[in-house]
Amino acid sequence: MIALLLSLHALPQAPAAGSPPARVELVFAPAPGARVSRGFEGRHALAVVSLRSASGSVSGLAQSRFELSTVNTLDVLDRIDAAPAGAPAALRRVYERARLWAEIDLYDARGERTRDHWEARSPLEGHGVVFTRVPGKPEYGRHYVERETLEEYLGGLAEDLDLRALLPGRAVAPGDEWEIPAGSLSDVFAPGGRVTLGYAVGGGGPIGRLLASGVGGSLAEVFGDRARGGAKARLVEVLEEGEARLARVAIEAELETSRDLQGLARSALGIGELFEGVSVESARVEWSFEGRGELLWNLDAGRFEKFDLAGGERVSYDLAQTGRDGKRIQEGVTLGGSLELHARASAP
Repeated sequence: MIALLLSLHALPQAPAAGSPPARVELVFAPAPGARVSRGFEGRHALAVVSLRSASGSVSGLAQSRFELSTVNTLDVLDRIDAAPAGAPAALRRVYERARLWAEIDLYDARGERTRDHWEARSPLEGHGVVFTRVPGKPEYGRHYVERETLEEYLGGLAEDLDLRALLPGRAVAPGDEWEIPAGSLSDVFAPGGRVTLGYAVGGGGPIGRLLASGVGGSLAEVFGDRARGGAKARLVEVLEEGEARLARVAIEAELETSRDLQGLARSALGIGELFEGVSVESARVEWSFEGRGELLWNLDAGRFEKFDLAGGERVSYDLAQTGRDGKRIQEGVTLGGSLELHARASAP
């Protein structure tokens, strides 16, 4: 009888009626030396909403209507050497794949369509980069390992591919919500930061400048100055799949950003434009997004497992230039459509 009572006492007890749900901590805490394979994909489908041109066109931005469909991909393999306080102290990243595919439909004044496609890949493919956190600061130093390429490619790279901005920063229970400011979401919408690309097919011209400015390409350029709104996250439930515990988090995002891109536009001037004395007076991009998605966080591995977000986006690019004769040319374009973000992580 005593043995029976002891065995019954050892059984897991059901929570008492009316007791609060169990809390869990969603924290980035992989084991030292953990290897994580990550894949990110961003899909834009945009069409021209409006075109603006004050006095002709230097770059041809406002000369024709077009539709733009793009796929941005980034696949990496990380080895996390240490991750105290919820962020890596040091990690080694191999860029396995970083590419852009674009399909462009151009329509002339008669409505006739011409279809073109572009392909770009990063010179970082196949290269390893070590990120080391600067003591006492959130910044990371970067250097190549084994194989080197140009140092200038390192400057725009972002370390955070962990979606850490989506975490609550406290223990939460199913039903709990938390807010995420828009300024913290750059690494979510632009994973990897500014990853250099080189075109193998297509490239250049006004469409190339739009892609480099965050219109259908990487969204790294639309963050950095003004950001409003943000995202709301809610822990839906904790699941068990095999031996893993997964926290399912619902995400609702609504944000707007605006950034001065005069420096980028100046650096993008072609040799012909420079020869003609063209100068950039101003360049600005405005971007907005509203959508919903879901995050699956692996509580045992201390990292995300899956992330999907989809919704509508709207982006405007305005450019003012001056020619050799001092004539000021203003032009701009606004596009609207859809954006999908997908991310996966696993132990290789």
